Amino acid sequence: MIHVKSLFESRPWYNLIPDQTHTVVTAGYGTFSSAGALGDSDYLTAARTPDGALVMAYMPTSRTMTVDMSTFAAPVSARWYDPSNGMFSAIAGSPFDNAGTRDFTPTGPNSDGDGDWVLVLEAASIPADTQAPSQPGGLHVTGVADAQISFAWAASTDDVAVAGYQIFRDGVFLRTTPSTAFTDIGLAPLTSYSYTVVAVDYFNHLSLASAALVAATTSPGPTFVQAGAATPQTPQSAVNVAFANAQAAGDTNILAIGWNDTAADIVSVSDSAGNVYQRAIATYRGNALSQAIYFAANIAGAAPGSNFVTVTFTQAAAFVDVRITEYSGLNRTNPFDGGVSASASGSSATTATLTTSTPSELLFAAGMTSATFTAPGAGFTSRMVTTPDGDLVEDAVASVVGSYSAGAAVSGGTWVLQLAVFAPAS
Repeated sequence: MIHVKSLFESRPWYNLIPDQTHTVVTAGYGTFSSAGALGDSDYLTAARTPDGALVMAYMPTSRTMTVDMSTFAAPVSARWYDPSNGMFSAIAGSPFDNAGTRDFTPTGPNSDGDGDWVLVLEAASIPADTQAPSQPGGLHVTGVADAQISFAWAASTDDVAVAGYQIFRDGVFLRTTPSTAFTDIGLAPLTSYSYTVVAVDYFNHLSLASAALVAATTSPGPTFVQAGAATPQTPQSAVNVAFANAQAAGDTNILAIGWNDTAADIVSVSDSAGNVYQRAIATYRGNALSQAIYFAANIAGAAPGSNFVTVTFTQAAAFVDVRITEYSGLNRTNPFDGGVSASASGSSATTATLTTSTPSELLFAAGMTSATFTAPGAGFTSRMVTTPDGDLVEDAVASVVGSYSAGAAVSGGTWVLQLAVFAPAS
């Protein structure tokens, strides 16, 4: 390792680029293998600096290698370096012209009797690189999501070579990349960011910063947060149920309120956080079952267990089943986009179709039954089946604009099923 340090330390090793396409060492590089014993691999590795001043090639076993001398910027001094003792050996005829190709073969084994050598080729009188790369241009967005932005740009030019590009977000350096594309991750949703790019060459000359590219992340889309329920088994004129976990400001509360009679009506829906509830789907009655869907958009934040929802009826309602849910990623002004209700009996509950207005809308479905809901509909996720009532909340996200219906499996009996559609944040 002392010899390795001595070999590389005095040379611009940090500018060496692997000769992966064999443009410098064009023959004699052997066969690459990542399997078997290390000593069985005879693959020769080479690298060059982009200014054509230095090539270093390590051969693990003795052989003849062919080098394209035209890749150098000036006549070339050639020496063998013995990695076993740290000594150089001059190669007869050096320096060589920087034209055509030339074969190089060690004269024998190294001082340890092995066949590994390092060929060091150095061009003298290379003009210093004093020119900065050209300004990167053509920054454009190639993709956005809720937590990342991807963009690309046209390559800069340099009198020698461009080493990479420095990426800045809102004026703060992020990282350097060798490519002309970048993806910034871990961003906040619905947030704008400004990006600039600076090209850098192998001598650390910096270009002018590119024109700024401003791009914004999207909404993460509707996301289920939490659910709770109250299922009193005696008639009640008012029912309370709390959100067990903390509530995030800006989220949406969606409530499914059901009861097992057709005489009582909902007077009011409120909560202790002061959120304002609106009716999404009016009370629908069928087979002695009643259900309505309410929501509160852009809710206030609340500590765990501190927000109690209260539903008040015109009279004591039978077997009330209040299901409360919280969702993030919905429109904060007016998320409700339509609803449909259905009632029948049997083992399969289904609604008519609704057509969504925008991509990524929330399909919120809730059902009351005289039996028990046993499974969500195709494409839906069950969020709760209440105990002991067996009533359902399920949801799905409609990724594309289209017509959708809700369905669910029932153990057999009468049912009411409602589907409400809510728009995502924009």
